Amino acid sequence: MSDVLLIVVLGLIVAAATGTWLTGQVAALCFHGAWPPVSIGQSLAVASRLPGHLRDPRQAWPVSVRHELPGPAGFLVAGMTTLVIITGIAVLLIRNGLRRRSQQGFASRAEIRAVLSEKAVIARGPVVRPGLGKQAR
Repeated sequence: MSDVLLIVVLGLIVAAATGTWLTGQVAALCFHGAWPPVSIGQSLAVASRLPGHLRDPRQAWPVSVRHELPGPAGFLVAGMTTLVIITGIAVLLIRNGLRRRSQQGFASRAEIRAVLSEKAVIARGPVVRPGLGKQAR
């Protein structure tokens, strides 16, 4: 149980740091046309300072890039945009993964194609109706 808890906590930390970094980068790109030189490693510190600067999120970022970042409304728009994009990508990946997963007791698409293709059906014709092969000759 403690291993699962540790993995969940680490996953949340990575998600918060990456989400913070991506939101700041998208905000700067959309509102100032530049990708600020902030690494994902620095975003963990930004994410930890962010709760104290919710009225002006750019104050949580390094001083060297604050002039490239928008105000609170810009961060809100960038955050929502980032959230929509990440959610869309996650939905597509999950749907694609579920589509490829076979359900126990059911044939996969490849198995159905292998047995029910035109070529497979014609090849099985003499087995299903042995007399049919003699009449065709």
